[in-house]
Amino acid sequence: MPPTVRQLLQRQSLGATILTAAGSIDEPIQWISSTDLLDPTPFLSDDQMLLTTGTQFMVGASSGIFVDYVRRLTANGVRALGFGTEVARSGTPPYLVAACAGAGLPLVEVPYRTPFIAIIRWAADMLVREASARDDWALKAQQSLSLAALGSGGVHNVLAELARQLECRVVMFDSGGNVTSVHPLGSLGSHQGAELAAEVARLLNSGRRSSVAVRLGERHAVIQTLGSRNAIRGALAVADVDVLDAAAQSVVTVALALVAVSLEQHDAADRSVRIIREQMLHLIVSGHADAADQVMAAVSEPLPAVPVLVVTCDVGSSASSALEASFERKVQDGEGRVFFARARDEFVFIVSAADQSRVSELVDSVGVRAGVSTPAVYAEFRSGLDQARRALAHALRSGTKGAVHSDLNTEGVLGLLDRGDVARRALARLAPVLREADGRDMLNCGWVWLEHNALWGPASRALGIHRHGLRARVQRLAAILELDLDAFSGRAELWALLEAYHRR
Repeated sequence: MPPTVRQLLQRQSLGATILTAAGSIDEPIQWISSTDLLDPTPFLSDDQMLLTTGTQFMVGASSGIFVDYVRRLTANGVRALGFGTEVARSGTPPYLVAACAGAGLPLVEVPYRTPFIAIIRWAADMLVREASARDDWALKAQQSLSLAALGSGGVHNVLAELARQLECRVVMFDSGGNVTSVHPLGSLGSHQGAELAAEVARLLNSGRRSSVAVRLGERHAVIQTLGSRNAIRGALAVADVDVLDAAAQSVVTVALALVAVSLEQHDAADRSVRIIREQMLHLIVSGHADAADQVMAAVSEPLPAVPVLVVTCDVGSSASSALEASFERKVQDGEGRVFFARARDEFVFIVSAADQSRVSELVDSVGVRAGVSTPAVYAEFRSGLDQARRALAHALRSGTKGAVHSDLNTEGVLGLLDRGDVARRALARLAPVLREADGRDMLNCGWVWLEHNALWGPASRALGIHRHGLRARVQRLAAILELDLDAFSGRAELWALLEAYHRR
């Protein structure tokens, strides 16, 4: 511990005695200075003890001078005052004793035989021992964190050990600002949790590596983002602490480094699992579901029981690792067996028909559109995947959150557009358009134009372009396909081509 007045009094060789005990004699003292200036405060820092021989107090000085002197000291954070006797005057001035008692400032009398330098040297030795003890503690704490990281608990063990070493609460947040773990186990207070979450959200939204110290009630919290500059993974909050000194901060720094390493290792394992799932999806689509089930069962993730629903999600250019990780957390946290894999720019789920409620739960949780097949067995998986994709295309066209294939109009003549040979014929017919740099844009313009009953004004407003620009694109589309769009037959053929193209 740093030196205190109580420890000074217990050092018998120094001979100091207490004259006023109105203030606390157990507050830590960061340094001891000596001066006889009447106003030494410009040269003092907080939490010091001041020694003086009293030459600044003239003989016959009034009590007001002593009161003002003590008031200046206490206002500037002086912890205690030591008065050296028999140097400038005999004994300690009664006015000084009264002023210190009134201000609650501990006053210590130092005998003539004890030089001030002896007291200052004693304090310096105490501070050196304190710093050495803190360094020893920090080293042992860092070793404990390293051993915790080697265990099977990984990040969980590191955070639990950090909370134990600092005697505080450690909270980890994911990239979305959600609490993923709290140590020691237990919930945060609602007010404290809300304040922490708000500060974490501010740091995460900045998208930069950063840290901040905030005050929560009478204590503090230190928040540090996790991850690299362009891939922030979340944040770590060390709460319910006083201001961290250098030793404690070094322990937090080591913990952050260990957490970062653990997260990278976890990411590497996740990437391996994702590759395995992608390969298993390829096996299932290729008609080898039995082999895929054996592999997944070996890693304790057997395929969902038949009949199953096949679900595809609209992610497009947003098919990021963060979204994939979010899906994976939802799959792991929920009940019911779910197979999940990424296939290029789409995410594919296989859910047992008995767990159909998981479909909307998973999709709604991350805010994407989805298409759902009718119940199928694995031998019919490719057909189920085609159904899910057609349902998703319908959801995208209609602007709905999702669609189930059984709800689509697949009967009669329109149902023929779902046939694979029709889709292939349509794709071949549209190939000259798709070879153009703006081919997909032309197809979309034609589709929206037909959906708006071939009216230029409403269609252009829906697309957000001028009607002349829309007309130019549609006319160019018609020219490439050699269709007369002024005739009903030409418009009907274009609609059938686009419908079959979207349903493929």
